[in-house]
Amino acid sequence: VPDEGWKRCNTPAQLIHTQFTVTSLDEKQEYEFRVSAQNQVGLGRPAELKEAVSPKEILEPPEIELDASLRKVVTVRAGCPIRLFAIIRGRPSPKVTWRRVGIDNVVRKGQVDLVDTMAFLVIPNSTRDDSGKYSLTLVNAAGEKAVFVHVRVLDTPGPVADFTASNVTKMSCQLSWSPPENDGGSPVTHYILEKREVDRKTWTTVIADVKKTSFHIANLVPG
Repeated sequence: VPDEGWKRCNTPAQLIHTQFTVTSLDEKQEYEFRVSAQNQVGLGRPAELKEAVSPKEILEPPEIELDASLRKVVTVRAGCPIRLFAIIRGRPSPKVTWRRVGIDNVVRKGQVDLVDTMAFLVIPNSTRDDSGKYSLTLVNAAGEKAVFVHVRVLDTPGPVADFTASNVTKMSCQLSWSPPENDGGSPVTHYILEKREVDRKTWTTVIADVKKTSFHIANLVPG
C-alpha cells in the first residue's frame, strides 16, 4: 500500500503556500517528508526529501526587554502597588525568577505572573520595607540573563526624636528636637509646631514652616 505509514501534516486546512511548519515532532525520531500538488483533475505524484530529518531544539539564549520607565528608579507612594514587568524571549522557554536582592534574595510578598512573553511582579500594598533592588533572571539550556530594577517607596516621615523643652519661664520656653530616624524616603523640608492647653482637646498651629530643629515659643499663658 503506497500510503501506508504516511500522515498528512496540514489537516484539516488546505495548503496553498509553498512552505509549512510542522509541529509536535519527537526529537527521538527521524522523519521523512513528501509533498504533492493538487489541481481540479486530482493529486499529482509526491516529491520526497532526499534524506530523513532529525528534529532538534533551536536554542536561543534568554533576552529581557525592560520598559524605559523601569530602567530608572521606580518611585511609588506607600500604599500604592509596585508593578514590575518585562518582555522575555528564549528557546526553550526560560525559567523565570523574581528576587528581592538582600539577605535571602526572596520576594516575600506580591504576585508573580507569566502571560505569553510578559513576566510580571505586582506588590499590591507597598510599604517602605519594599524599597530596594529587585532582579529578574531567565535561565534555559542556551544561557542565563538577569536585569535589575531599583524601587523606592515614599512615605510620610516618622516622629522626630529627642523632643525637649528648656529655659522654661512663665511665658516662654525653648523647644528642640532631632530629625526623625525615618524620613519616609524623601528629605524633610520643614516642621510644623502646634500647641494646646492641657485641658483642651484642640491643637492650634504656632508655626507651620520651621526650618531648624529648635524654636523659641513666647506669649504663653502663665499657669
